[in-house]
Amino acid sequence: MPVGNGMSVDLSGRYTLLKSDLKGLSRWGHPFVNCNMLTEGSEVTVTQDGDHQVVFSCTWTNGFHKVNEIRPEKNGDFRWLDGCLLYTNKKSGIGAAILPGIRTLIRESRLTKRQNGDLQIDYTQREKGLALFLVPFQDSQKSSVVLRRSEEEYIEALIRLILQDPQPHGMPTTRRP
Repeated sequence: MPVGNGMSVDLSGRYTLLKSDLKGLSRWGHPFVNCNMLTEGSEVTVTQDGDHQVVFSCTWTNGFHKVNEIRPEKNGDFRWLDGCLLYTNKKSGIGAAILPGIRTLIRESRLTKRQNGDLQIDYTQREKGLALFLVPFQDSQKSSVVLRRSEEEYIEALIRLILQDPQPHGMPTTRRP
């Protein structure tokens, strides 16, 4: 699957997790950042090398410094799609001996950068199959988390914007002789 298609968005920056920005239940750690292992106010740093590599760095609740390096061109579960980084994993199999059956589990995480600079991770898990090889079942779960752009990052971006265009939009430029 082609990866370097120019569809990537620069995700680089420093972000903060607020537990109030966690929506839904997810015991499964997102493949980008395992938010279950972060505390309120944890900082996540993202660096990116074009379409080829995205690196997430954070410190877990147990003090362990975690670095997660994602290379979409080397891992088929990750790909760029419509300006977002998408993770899809599909597993099929036969259930446990206590409740035999057949099932398919599809997990998908979508990482997008919002217009305000925050990162949003949307997670979906769908499971369907046949319990005891006879009874059809279907289950789904959704969750999302927003990683807020850090205040320092926001202020730096604002200063860069002002220095690029010091004249407020809509204001006429007047020059004195």
